[in-house]
Amino acid sequence: DLDEFIVPVQKDNLLDVIHEIEARHPKNSIAAIQAWWDVYGFGGHRHKPDGMVIENYTRRVDKPTFVGTKNFARKLESKTIVNPRAVIKYRIHSGIYLWFKKELQLDLDELRINHYWSKSYDEYCEKILVRNRNWVAYQLEEYDPNFLSDVEDRVMDRFIPRLKERLGQK
Repeated sequence: DLDEFIVPVQKDNLLDVIHEIEARHPKNSIAAIQAWWDVYGFGGHRHKPDGMVIENYTRRVDKPTFVGTKNFARKLESKTIVNPRAVIKYRIHSGIYLWFKKELQLDLDELRINHYWSKSYDEYCEKILVRNRNWVAYQLEEYDPNFLSDVEDRVMDRFIPRLKERLGQK
């Protein structure tokens, strides 16, 4: 998804994470790597700010959970990186794999998906009212600068200089 970024939390890139996993597990035993969401909210922005998403949105949900929430954006969800040769059937968040393969769940402190679910309030309103009219479970929240923004998380800061360089920005 365009609002989700794969983040190697302790390594410099995704390939380093994958190579480390390969070293820990028998060859061809892993069909998929499951990475959990960390959901980011308004981060104090009512209107869409200039600049990159990873610079502007540094506040996320503190503790997403499997149960006890009707708020989808606070729900603990994941996405997977799959070996296509091992997939029998795939859905949005997981799949069915050949009998000898397994899905490896990684901890949030190893690999995660930064899900910039709402971004600014204006972008959130557009998402709920325009693009997703069938989302009857969602109610349009009043503007709260702290919506889905419980804790400061600057894990993406280390990627900003290199990304700006590649984009030709200062």
